[in-house]
Amino acid sequence: MRILAFIIFIICSITLVLGNLHWKEKLENSSAVGAAVNEKASAVEEGSDIAVTTGSDIVPLLKERLAFLPFGTSSFIEEAASNQQTVELLILGSEANTMGSKSWTKLFQEKMEDTYGNLFHITVKEIRDTSSYTVLNEGLHSENLEVTPDLLILEPFLIKDNSVGIKIEQSIEHIEMIIKDFKSLNPELHVFLQPAHPLHGGQYYPRDVEKFREFVEQSEYTYINHWQVWPEDHKSAELEALLMAENAGPNDKGHEIWAEYVTNLFINEE
Repeated sequence: MRILAFIIFIICSITLVLGNLHWKEKLENSSAVGAAVNEKASAVEEGSDIAVTTGSDIVPLLKERLAFLPFGTSSFIEEAASNQQTVELLILGSEANTMGSKSWTKLFQEKMEDTYGNLFHITVKEIRDTSSYTVLNEGLHSENLEVTPDLLILEPFLIKDNSVGIKIEQSIEHIEMIIKDFKSLNPELHVFLQPAHPLHGGQYYPRDVEKFREFVEQSEYTYINHWQVWPEDHKSAELEALLMAENAGPNDKGHEIWAEYVTNLFINEE
């Protein structure tokens, strides 16, 4: 009987030890998982950098940031992020987009990288002092272009068109043909259209931009209406103070206004 009792005592002791070891292992694993989750959440909150999150975890964060984009575009970006793919964004237009050391395109690119990390690959293509007719007929829009864009932000040379007497109806035809060329490379292209800066004292150019806006809003494309944050009176000193001499382009303050509008479209921080 003593031998049997001793054997039972040994078995119970072993069982208790093994059970305790298993419980400690579960606790350690649980703590490690919790720490990893908390670390990820902290990194997102502190850095506001969506790039720290991968896979399906990124979608809820992106839905907030991309809330002002058209649904089709935001859904495309969310899917690309979930699959850890890069979104090719092309900004195409006149020298107005890149003039100065603090152009709107540079400010926009910096903010996009700070927010999204490497999710977007942004290419800025400038075509200087050229009409939409010349751009289209000489193929300048796609010349030496090394990317196939998923998203296109096009400022379609309306200031030059206006200065050389190209009617807005013709400009719109050229715009549609330029977009058609890009869509032949990527039929699922998401297109954003915008005018360049307002001109101080401009008379005919604002009318062209209004017709351009009406065309875009009746199309499948998205209009970037950044003029609504510039001074409304095109003859005002307030507008003149945002432009370089002789309306050559926005100055630093003008670029900041332009950049803020486009950035807010792509990055909702409300």
